[in-house]
Amino acid sequence: MFILTCLINEIISEYYFTCIWFIIIFIIGLKYNNSNNQKENSQPQLMPPIFTMMYQYMKNKNIKHLTDDDINDFLENNFKQRLPKDYVNLCSKLFNDTDTSSYYKIEEIHDRIYPIECKITYKTNKNRLLFMNFKSFEILNKDHREKFFKMITETSPDEICLTEALVPTTFTQDNITDLNEYLTDDRIEHPMSDSKTKFAEFKRSLYKTEKTNRKYTKEDDPDIDIDENGNVILNNVWIKFFVDNGYNFIIFGNPTDCPYGKNWGNCIISKRKPTSCNIIQLDTRKIHKKTTDLVDKNDVESRCMIHITMDEHHILCTHLDDSDSDVRIKQTEQIIEYMKKLPKGKITLVGDLNAINSSSYTEQELMLLNKLSINGPLPTDAVDKFNEFFKAFEPQVTLINKGQKYESAFQKCVSHGYSNTYTHSLLIFTDATTFDHQPLLLL
Repeated sequence: MFILTCLINEIISEYYFTCIWFIIIFIIGLKYNNSNNQKENSQPQLMPPIFTMMYQYMKNKNIKHLTDDDINDFLENNFKQRLPKDYVNLCSKLFNDTDTSSYYKIEEIHDRIYPIECKITYKTNKNRLLFMNFKSFEILNKDHREKFFKMITETSPDEICLTEALVPTTFTQDNITDLNEYLTDDRIEHPMSDSKTKFAEFKRSLYKTEKTNRKYTKEDDPDIDIDENGNVILNNVWIKFFVDNGYNFIIFGNPTDCPYGKNWGNCIISKRKPTSCNIIQLDTRKIHKKTTDLVDKNDVESRCMIHITMDEHHILCTHLDDSDSDVRIKQTEQIIEYMKKLPKGKITLVGDLNAINSSSYTEQELMLLNKLSINGPLPTDAVDKFNEFFKAFEPQVTLINKGQKYESAFQKCVSHGYSNTYTHSLLIFTDATTFDHQPLLLL
């Protein structure tokens, strides 16, 4: 009996030991798989070229921590003029660099889509949202327009959120527009067609010149016309493309005070009809203090936000002021007050906030960006306020593209996406806007 009892105890002990061992192996395996999934679902951050140059400079000089004098010396010897074309040249070199092959990139010639590290999420998550600041004039450029359309057909997002968009002149705001009803009135006019600013006059003269040089002719682009004033008109392309690809609805918002025309602003384009929509005009306006190429002195400029619901999912798209911090802060505060009144639940906010997320950069990188900025230290105000608000209001709403360093030709990231519905962000690397901004795909 005693021997039998000992045998049973030994069997039980071995059984428990085996169970514990299997549990340990299971936990280790689970952590390993989670680690692999996290690596598979995350996208490495694209380093702005100016940072790569800076780190090479530090290596060559054996510098561990940059001083202000170091940055001045670096810029003097590597990036002295800092003209817009110099920034574009940096981005163009990066775009053509084979090291970017791990990014979702539509090439200029081959329209080939590279493999992406977050391919599992991309393939399995059918719910996608695309945000982009697609500069208004670009839609009139055939090459850039086709790249923009190609990006949409390849990613097939459910909703497309655009800022600085140029839309057909027949659209009205504050309601949901059925695109199918406007197929016979698909006409986009040159922005600021009635404007007398230097920029508008320059663009008109440029189009006239390009028309003379056969860059804007029916032979080159049969979908455009140029009137006697030099204004470009795009016919029967924009609406047709979206309808042909399953996008049936648009909500367009034109800011109350807009120097750039009545068909310039923000829009959300969707495959299925939104449950509801609202255009929020941001009350704080900027008064331009001097005449520039783009605006005249005392021109008033405001911004707006679009809010739609897709069932219970609240989607908001905005574009904040680019140069006046006080105006931008008040615009941000108005949006926050608006969001406080929304029921808690699914929410996504995307936009060109014209502010960076400081935690995405190292101390050295911030020093360099602030030195490059022509208007003083780069603003973080809007992002700081949204981060603080969501942390208190709905902690599950996070900055999805946190850590993204590059999105603008000026070597920074000012487009952001907050959500508790999407979990991943994907940089689409394209030259469709001459690198001014890059698209953000939320998965």
